Amino acid sequence: MPVESLELIATAAEHSNAAIRKMERMHKLLKVYELLGGEEDIVSPTKELIKEGHILKLSAKNGTTQDRYLILFNDRLLYCVPRLRLLGQKFSVRARIDVDGMELKESSNLNLPRTFLVSGKQRSLELQARCCGPQQTKCLKDAVS
Repeated sequence: MPVESLELIATAAEHSNAAIRKMERMHKLLKVYELLGGEEDIVSPTKELIKEGHILKLSAKNGTTQDRYLILFNDRLLYCVPRLRLLGQKFSVRARIDVDGMELKESSNLNLPRTFLVSGKQRSLELQARCCGPQQTKCLKDAVS
């Protein structure tokens, strides 16, 4: 097989793989869009879902924890609360924090392990990772830096 044919096949495969990755990214955005009941304008070719998952929020009033859901995109963090509905929407967006200008700091609260503070132009949140490993804060740190 001539070299030009192999190069042409390789180029076609690269284009095909890029199209598949783009479709997969859009599929993930659509799943999050449905998770939020279609209330957030998140389906865009420039928006990329980085990470999503459950986390605990520390109550400023009494120090108890509340189940929350974070959705991190390349440009913003959505802070969501569970919605009690039988059909459709599972979470409601409580706050939107732009990644630009967002800071992440380890908490100085010695009584509560795995806590950290997310501060942005719009809001600050004190959160607690559910697991002991650094996975939950790593994506946030990577997005901020």
